[in-house]
Formats: sequence, C-alpha cells, structure tokens
Amino acid sequence: MRILLIIACCIYSFNVSAQSNTDLKVANKYASRGECQKANEIYNSLEPKVNILSYYSNFLKCLLAEQEYSSAIVLIKKTIKKISWRTQIYSRFRFCIQSQRR
Repeated sequence: MRILLIIACCIYSFNVSAQSNTDLKVANKYASRGECQKANEIYNSLEPKVNILSYYSNFLKCLLAEQEYSSAIVLIKKTIKKISWRTQIYSRFRFCIQSQRR
C-alpha cells in the first residue's frame, strides 16, 4: 500500500513539473515576441512551482516593458534573497525605483 502511494506521489509530481516546464516555454515565447502581458500572466502562475532564476530575466524585462515597476521591485527583492550575485540585481532595483518615481 505504501509503495502504491509513493508511486502515485511521484507520478503526480512529475506531471506538475512537466506542465510547469511547458508553461515556462510558452511564457518565454510570448516574452521573446514582445507579448509581455500574456507572458506576465504565465510567469505569475509559475512562481511557486518553478525556480525563479529560470525565468527571472525574461519576467523582469516584461514587467519593465509593461511599466509594472512595483511588481518588478517585488520580483527583484525575492530574487535577491535567493542568489549570491546581488550587485547586478541591486543595480536593476535602483533602476526600477528611479523609473517608478518619474
């Protein structure tokens, strides 16, 4: 019985992971085409399922293109907590703050 439960959990987690990867690819295609609003909707749904570093750059570009500076700041703060190469992130953070004030 336990083995069946473990197998079922593994299959379920594999399906969720595969769907997340498919969604990530679709969102990246939208972002590359400049359809940032569609990409942002998918990126927002991916956040709890996929490592933020796998789509951070595209998501940030789309947020900035849509002038969603407060959302970009939230994204940058989340990313700063997860990475060690923070200097590049801090410069983007300053840019968002300055852009929001304009």
